[in-house]
Amino acid sequence: MTHLLHIFSVARTLRFFSLLSWVVLSAACTSVNAPDTSSMLLKTAGGFQVGGEIVPVGATSVEGSKSGTVWANQLSVLYMVPAVSGGRKPVVLLPEFGLARDIYLETPDGREGWAMELLRAGYPVYLVEPAQSSRAGVNPERFNASAEQRSGGWGRLFSWTREHGWVTFGLGNEFSEAPEESLFPIQSYEDLARLYTPTWVGNLGDGDVVFEPVGANVAGLSELLARIGPSHLLVHMSAAATGLELADQAPAELLSLMLVDPSHCRGREVDSAQLRVSVWGANPAPSCRNLAATAEGLIREESESRLIMLQRNSTLWMTEIIGWLEAGTAQPD
Repeated sequence: MTHLLHIFSVARTLRFFSLLSWVVLSAACTSVNAPDTSSMLLKTAGGFQVGGEIVPVGATSVEGSKSGTVWANQLSVLYMVPAVSGGRKPVVLLPEFGLARDIYLETPDGREGWAMELLRAGYPVYLVEPAQSSRAGVNPERFNASAEQRSGGWGRLFSWTREHGWVTFGLGNEFSEAPEESLFPIQSYEDLARLYTPTWVGNLGDGDVVFEPVGANVAGLSELLARIGPSHLLVHMSAAATGLELADQAPAELLSLMLVDPSHCRGREVDSAQLRVSVWGANPAPSCRNLAATAEGLIREESESRLIMLQRNSTLWMTEIIGWLEAGTAQPD
């Protein structure tokens, strides 16, 4: 029997009630975007995990722990399906390494995020926490390993600092300094910094680390697409490595690939006859700009951050993306 949820409050926190319960959702949105803030009806919503592997662990230093096996390298998925979709296929959203999937639910200053705008346009959304994120689940054996083991290949736990994130995500050249014309809601930066998610990084043994767990992410996304059927994939910054690797495998379930300010496109090419690919943002890596020449999308040559989904003009960007999706899909009458 269909679950109907009528949503009230901004979508960062979803409360799931019993059968036929209603949840009302409205978003307080004061921005130049003038987004739709009316109530919205969902057919269903929930969460599950995909991918991963069972790995052995020994007894830890925590009293009462026992040796055994645990799941590791899985992906955590939160999904929402609108009551009326018009036959539109799902959009899967994967965040940048070290960022939470919440960046697609709500902006730091309280406006609706891209996931909610996609829902309003009739697209089911699947929000993914990538592999090795502390939110998705990590192998506890790595935390309890000795420093020697970690430096020898076990890796270590990484998190963006407030200062490093400010510069990396293009808010300014120095921490707490931003251009006057900045489109990012600077006054709400600390709400973004609270979403910096500790994530395990691999160690190559020569001082280099592997930030994006491409293999585990691709395996999990392949399982997700097999489960939910043909879907579009939107990835942010370094997650482009996962998206492009998945595209190379060309699963029939992948309908299109959207790269938002991608940072890893080395040696990649796009066969537009096989898969629709688009590049979005103002700061894609040089190798990705070459890719953009053979793809579609929109690159604005202006002062914008690498977090366009959180900027004051985020709705304008999503309007362009939805237009691109609609243009490539024959919608039913």
